[in-house]
Amino acid sequence: MLPIRKRKSIGQHLIKDKELIERICDLIVYNLPHEEFSFFEIGPGEGNITIPLLKKLRNSENKPSKIILNEIDYRYLKKLKEKIEEEKINQYFNIEFITQEFQKVKFKEKRIFLFGNIPFYITGTVFKKLIQDYDKVVKVVINLQKEVVDKILNLDNPLGVSFNIGWNIVEGMIIHPSFYDPPPKVFSQIILLENKHNPLFCLKFVNFLHKIYRNKKKMLKNVLTEEEISKIKDESLLSERPFNLKVNQIVQLYENITKC
Repeated sequence: MLPIRKRKSIGQHLIKDKELIERICDLIVYNLPHEEFSFFEIGPGEGNITIPLLKKLRNSENKPSKIILNEIDYRYLKKLKEKIEEEKINQYFNIEFITQEFQKVKFKEKRIFLFGNIPFYITGTVFKKLIQDYDKVVKVVINLQKEVVDKILNLDNPLGVSFNIGWNIVEGMIIHPSFYDPPPKVFSQIILLENKHNPLFCLKFVNFLHKIYRNKKKMLKNVLTEEEISKIKDESLLSERPFNLKVNQIVQLYENITKC
């Protein structure tokens, strides 16, 4: 079968380095939940990672009860199904294929391990999904643009604050563009997220963070409404700028104003 031409317009940059793929698979297998779960992959493509991962999973003690593969490109989907048949992997797992765009997918399962070497342009969509279905996603292994990972790891921005409140974050390998086909223009990095089950990780809190950081050089008293200011117990915080606050102070502010 001839190689499938990659569509850069929809972010098709597939990891081709076999050693790196092996390391990603090992990271996932090592961090499998011990309780029953479903495994959901965003954009498996032609199975560069999916096939070796499923081979490892079939010998794992913590096998997922269901495998969900979300691929919108019919060309890749056909090739992926053929590979699964050839390797007889479908004999070991209950596999479901979903062809909807990820933002339209409804999670039916209660405990999901989410994985994706995602197109970078859907990063925001994935983050929204993690907020929306926070109670259903127990772990995440995801490949993101290195710049985005840097933001998540720092506490001077709304993305970093919200993710550090909602998830235990473990840095994984940094990936050079040459490891892809075709090579992207940026470095990427794998991270592991483990759900902290913190009710603060919700849309209201995230919106609050974006509100105060939108004008992060302004003091909080010039960002919040009069009604919000009236609810703040520690008035000294009102003379602070968001990037000077510690996470517990931001939480204190939010809890004074509203609840999730």
